[in-house]
Amino acid sequence: MTISVLASLLATMALPARSGYTNYFLGKPTDHVDRMIEEMGANGFTAIDVKIQSTETPFDLERHKSTVKGLIDRAKAKGLAFNVYLYPIPYDPGRAAEASDDPEMWKTFFAHAFQFAKLHHELGFHSLRFDIETIHSYHVMDEARLEAVRAAVAEFARALRAVDPTLPLGYMPADHHAFSWAFDRALAAEGLPTYLDAWDLYNGEGYLDSVGERAAAARAAAPGNRFIAWFRPNSYRPTDIAVSAYHTLKNTDGYSMWCLDMLDDPQKGTRGKTYDLPDGLVGEDYWREFRKANDAFVKGEEIPYRKIEAVVPPLEFAGFSLPPVDELPYAKH
Repeated sequence: MTISVLASLLATMALPARSGYTNYFLGKPTDHVDRMIEEMGANGFTAIDVKIQSTETPFDLERHKSTVKGLIDRAKAKGLAFNVYLYPIPYDPGRAAEASDDPEMWKTFFAHAFQFAKLHHELGFHSLRFDIETIHSYHVMDEARLEAVRAAVAEFARALRAVDPTLPLGYMPADHHAFSWAFDRALAAEGLPTYLDAWDLYNGEGYLDSVGERAAAARAAAPGNRFIAWFRPNSYRPTDIAVSAYHTLKNTDGYSMWCLDMLDDPQKGTRGKTYDLPDGLVGEDYWREFRKANDAFVKGEEIPYRKIEAVVPPLEFAGFSLPPVDELPYAKH
C-alpha cells in the first residue's frame, strides 16, 4: 500500500466522527436513507453508518451494487463517509459461544463481508463493520480462551484484508463482554483505523469522565483503534444534546447514534414505541441541537460542560445484592 493511497483512504472520514446509524435492505426503496443523507449533510455531520441487510437468500451484493453505489455516491456528495455495517448470518449465539476460537466460524457468520471487501473501491465506502450484539458472549473466559478468540478474529480480519489490504474494519458493541476484549485487539492493521463503536451514551446521561476513560483504554488496546460513542436520541431532551455531543467530540474519536429512524419525521409512528421521541418532539428539535455541537466544534467555540439528567433515570445498584450462586433455584439443576 503506497503512502498516497493510504492518505487518500484516511481522508474519506474526518475524525472525530459526527455520524448516525440506520438500516437498508437490498432491493427495497432508499427513501429513508436518502432523507437521512440530506439531513446529515445539512447539519454538519461527517459520516453515515448503514447496516445493509437482505431478505433474500443467499446474500447477493453484486445484484444490487448499483443501488448501493448510488447511496454511497449521494452520501459522499454531501460530504459524508459511508460506513457499511453487517449482521452475522445466521444469528446463532450458541455456536458463537462454543466455536468463537475457530476462525472458520467468523468467516461463515460474515461470509457476505467478503463480497463487500471485493467491491470496496468500486463502491467507494469507507469502512466495513460488524454488529455482534446478537452473538456476543458474557460467558467468563480465562486468559487462554480469550487469546484463542482474539487469534480467530484476527485470522478472519487477515482473510478480509487479503481481498483488500486498504479496508478499515470496526465493530459494535465495544462493551465489557468477552468478545469485546478480543475484537478490540484483533481488527487492527498497520496504518489503518479500527472503529470501536460503543453504546456508552445510550443511557441519556451524556458525556461523563468515564466515557473518556473508556476511549483511552480502547485506543491503548491496539494501534489505530478509534473509540466512537453512540447516542440513543430518545433517551435525551433536545436541550441536552449539544453539550453532550460537543464534549464527546472533544474527548473521544467522535459520536454516532442509534438510530436515525427516530429523527425521520415521515416515518414517525411506523416503527413502534421503541423509536418514538418524547411526547411533542420532532426530528428537527434534535437535528438543530446536533448542528449546534458540530458547528461549535468545527469553529473552535466552547459549549460549557454541565451534567445532565437522564430522561429515564439510571438504575442504582448500591446496596443491591444477590444470594450466592449455589442458592439460586437453577443452580441445583
